[in-house]
Amino acid sequence: MVFYRDCKLRLPCLEVIALLVILPAYALCSDLLLTMADSLMCSRFYDDAITEYRRYLFFNPHGELVDDTYSKIGYCYAHLERWDKAVEAMDKSILFAESDSLLDQRKIDRAVILLVLGNHETAQLNLKQVAHFSNYENIRKRSGMLLFLSKIFTHDWEAALNVYRSLIRDQFIESDSLESTLIKASKVNYKSPKIAMLLSTLIPGGGQIYSGRWLSGLNAMLLNGTLGYLTVNNIIKERYISGSLVFIFLFQRYYDGNRHHAYSTAIEQNDRIDSRYEKEILNLIRETHDLSDRIPIQPTFRKKFKIKYEKLQ
Repeated sequence: MVFYRDCKLRLPCLEVIALLVILPAYALCSDLLLTMADSLMCSRFYDDAITEYRRYLFFNPHGELVDDTYSKIGYCYAHLERWDKAVEAMDKSILFAESDSLLDQRKIDRAVILLVLGNHETAQLNLKQVAHFSNYENIRKRSGMLLFLSKIFTHDWEAALNVYRSLIRDQFIESDSLESTLIKASKVNYKSPKIAMLLSTLIPGGGQIYSGRWLSGLNAMLLNGTLGYLTVNNIIKERYISGSLVFIFLFQRYYDGNRHHAYSTAIEQNDRIDSRYEKEILNLIRETHDLSDRIPIQPTFRKKFKIKYEKLQ
C-alpha cells in the first residue's frame, strides 16, 4: 500500500498490483480453463472454446498439455471450416509433442484435416510414414487403416490392395474375399471418355453404346440421323434456308450435345463401377472388422469428408 500511495502514476501501479494477484490465480486455475474449454467444444461453442484454449496457452506456454491443446484448437477451427487455421494449429501440436507416440498421433490428426481439405496426396504421405516407421503398433495400425480407407474412398484400388497386403492384412479375421475383391477392382478396364467422344463424333450415339448405355446411344443415333436427313433433304430440294436453319439450330446443337454426353457418360460409367466396388469392399470390412476404434475422426468431420467415413457406422 505504501508503494501505491507514493506512486505518481496510480493507475499503472494499480494495474501492476492487479496482475501480480491475477496471474498466479490464473496459473493455479489452468485445469479449470481446460475443463471449461473442453465443455465449450463439446457444446459446439467453438469460438469460445478456442479463446479459453488460447488463454490456457498464454499462462502455460510450456505446459505438459500444450500439444493436446493445439490439437483441440485445430479441431475447433476445422468445425468452423477455417482450414488454414486448423492446419496451422495441428502443425504446432506436432512441434510441441513431447514423446514419439504423441508426435505420431498428432501427425495422424493433421492428416485427417488434410483429407477433409481434399489434400489426399500430402495426407496419405504422412499416414504412410507413420504406418511404416512408428514404434507403436497400435498407432501403426490406426494410421494404416486410415490410409487404407482413404485409398478406398479415392478409388485408388491398386494402392489400396498394396496397403492392405503390407500393413493391415493381419487385422482382419477373414481376408480372402476382401483381397479377391480388391484384386478385381484393381484390374477394372475403365471406359475412356476420349474414345467415347471420338466414337460419337464418327457415329452419333456410338460413344454411349461403347459405355454401355444402349438406349441413350440408340436415341442419339435416331435423333441425329433424323436431323441429318432433314438437313440433306432440304438442301437436295433446294430449300436452302430451311436446311440451314435445321442444321444450325437443331442438328449442330444435338450433334455437339451427343459428343459431350458421350464423354460424360463414360465418366459416369466409371464412377458407377468405382461406387459398386466401394460399397462391396466396405460391406466386407464391416462384416469382418469393427473400425470404430481405428478411425481417429470425430463424427461431425465424417460428414464433411469427401471420403464418406460415416458409412462405417
